[in-house]
Amino acid sequence: MKNNGLIVTLIIILAIIVFVLVVFLVFCLRGGMSLSSFDSYNDSVILERTFDMEEVQYIEINQEAGDITFRETNNDYIQVVLYGKDDSNASVNISDNKLNVNYTIQKNFMFFSFGINKKDIVVYIPNNYSGTINIKNKYGKCEIIDLENAIVNIEADCRKCKAWKN
Repeated sequence: MKNNGLIVTLIIILAIIVFVLVVFLVFCLRGGMSLSSFDSYNDSVILERTFDMEEVQYIEINQEAGDITFRETNNDYIQVVLYGKDDSNASVNISDNKLNVNYTIQKNFMFFSFGINKKDIVVYIPNNYSGTINIKNKYGKCEIIDLENAIVNIEADCRKCKAWKN
């Protein structure tokens, strides 16, 4: 009979621990908390390239983890800025009027997307750009300005995409 009280107490303590862990995971997955040891983010500019708008008729962006943001510029060129820790997994190049931006992730510890080194891409582009833009983003949000003359294709697996009019 004395052991039954101990077993009931242990079950209650275990239930409390499980409840706290579930609440913690839900809170983290909803974006309410960013733990530097799990979700590392660095806002250092690691790569910045500028291209003449007339040279670029097709833009393709492949990103595994991070936000992609298009911002309007009054200049006649397209500027690509990459943020992160290092540029070992990043490439920005142009060939045959096609601007390719590839940015992969470095996985440290993958469990519910923890351990992803998040990397962001910001593209400064004139609103009169009239080419084609293809975006593939596996984890992160996409924000695109109103490009009236451009064809924009977005393939996103996670989070949200937003296009707005200025």
